Order: sequence, then C-alpha cells, then structure tokens
Amino acid sequence: MLRVPERQLKYVHAGYGSRFERDRLIEFERGVVTRIRIRENGQSGNPDAPEGYGVGGFTVFPAQREAGEDR
Repeated sequence: MLRVPERQLKYVHAGYGSRFERDRLIEFERGVVTRIRIRENGQSGNPDAPEGYGVGGFTVFPAQREAGEDR
C-alpha cells in the first residue's frame, strides 16, 4: 500500500508528527493498482489529544503463501 498525504495542516520537522487533511491510499497487487481510496483525517475521539488530533501508524505483514505457491 502506498500512502499519499494531501494538504498539510501542520508541519513538524521530525518523524511523522506532521498532520494532513486526508490520505490517498493506493493498493497494488503484482504491480497493478487494485484499489484507490481516500481517508479523511478528522478529529480524534480522545478529548486529551492535542488540538483534537492524534498520531497513528500501522504495521503491514506479508500475506501467507499457500503450499506450493510461487510469487
């Protein structure tokens, strides 16, 4: 998956602290685009989050192969 942040709301000169209005998420399968979606980065449900926002992340694990499957 490729994440393309759009419209920067706040710049932070370190790590992944910058905030963006939305992300364009592009999914690929064997080099071919299979899905494009937009994720709106709204306000956090946590009232203690700074300015109503929070920093998030995720880990992507490779798909498990079936017995005898080549990639």
